[in-house]
Amino acid sequence: MSTFEEIQGKNIRSLSSDPSPVAAGDMWYNSTTQLLKGRVFQTAAWVSGGNLNTARSQLKGCGTKTAMLVAGGASSTASEQYDGSSWTTTPNLSGPPVEAASVVGTTSAALAAAGYNNSPPVGPTNGTQYWNGSSWSTQGATLIVPGYAKGQAGTQTAAIVWGGAYPGPNTTPATESWNGSSWTAGNVLGTAMYYSGSAGIQTAALAFGGNFPTLPGTSPGRKVVQSWDGTSWTDSPSSINNYRAGTMSGGIQTAAFLTGGDSPTGSKVSETEVYDGSSWSISPASLATARATGSGAGVSNISGIVAGGNTPANSNATEEFTGTAFVTKTFTTS
Repeated sequence: MSTFEEIQGKNIRSLSSDPSPVAAGDMWYNSTTQLLKGRVFQTAAWVSGGNLNTARSQLKGCGTKTAMLVAGGASSTASEQYDGSSWTTTPNLSGPPVEAASVVGTTSAALAAAGYNNSPPVGPTNGTQYWNGSSWSTQGATLIVPGYAKGQAGTQTAAIVWGGAYPGPNTTPATESWNGSSWTAGNVLGTAMYYSGSAGIQTAALAFGGNFPTLPGTSPGRKVVQSWDGTSWTDSPSSINNYRAGTMSGGIQTAAFLTGGDSPTGSKVSETEVYDGSSWSISPASLATARATGSGAGVSNISGIVAGGNTPANSNATEEFTGTAFVTKTFTTS
């Protein structure tokens, strides 16, 4: 059997800390942690996670692949938290059932805004709620423009929401920023949209896909991508590859993913796309369960999670995403 030295032409380096930068194929022994590590190619995949306790669509959430919070949904006030393997039911949203709200933040500090009230008074709402890690509480400040299926990005105290459907029904291009105590109107979208994909933070957000400016019940899905710089929206020269609305998404402005959604024919989509900061590409990995209007979250284009959605039946399925990339791996004997 050939040795590593015969193949590579050198011994494995012993280092007191992991090197930086690291090239594909590099291997080393970390003498501090006593671990053998290397830079390897990671293939894209969706894998099943623990099922939601309450199957539903039109829910929204925030967080990461191993720590996610979801809330609301069609005729639901349910709230749940994910620990990387299973969901725990947490106290419900404060107030009536709210679907397609905007949820940002973390599992210990989240914001839920707007949505569609399913009980009297039925219709789009402008409410704001806080999650403190153990309960939801209604905040006094409300959005200027009520609506549901708005895009969202940011944290509990520094958030942005855009677009959405509102009374009429109509589609709004409105953009509003949250500073922890009040909402402020900002420059509007170049094109009004709702059920768009979302990624980023308050000062650097990305909106993609979605419906605009047609009304609910019409042929869904657009390819447009709009970028927010903290002051204004700009149309991106790179569109997503296929028309879709009601996608699940996550990431940051320069490294995002989207998956699922409704096609223009109304069929559910399982395809995934990833964004590298300049262009969108089709991922080789697709959802096991094609669906729309579920909840997505994640930190980049190689780490994400989706939960729930419409198949068209309400789903409780959770899937975790690992994107194509070179990653540092710890080697073991198992």
